[in-house]
Amino acid sequence: MDELIANVENEFANYDPDTLNRVFLTLQECLIEVMKDGGRNRYKIPHIDKDRLEALGTLPRRLGCDRKLIEDVLASLGN
Repeated sequence: MDELIANVENEFANYDPDTLNRVFLTLQECLIEVMKDGGRNRYKIPHIDKDRLEALGTLPRRLGCDRKLIEDVLASLGN
């Protein structure tokens, strides 16, 4: 198990940061869609045209989330 963990940590440390950013942007997009869908997973993976944004040098490092959506999610968790 220690060898597996060491290998995963090594790969992560040597992974291209731009590729990781693209992966985490997709994760953020999906999490936002899950919140919009009330916690379900009946969504299509959204696309923000990462190739074009990257070529323009405007690919974000993180995505924003609508305040109302966050408030709605928090309210649903409180019930």
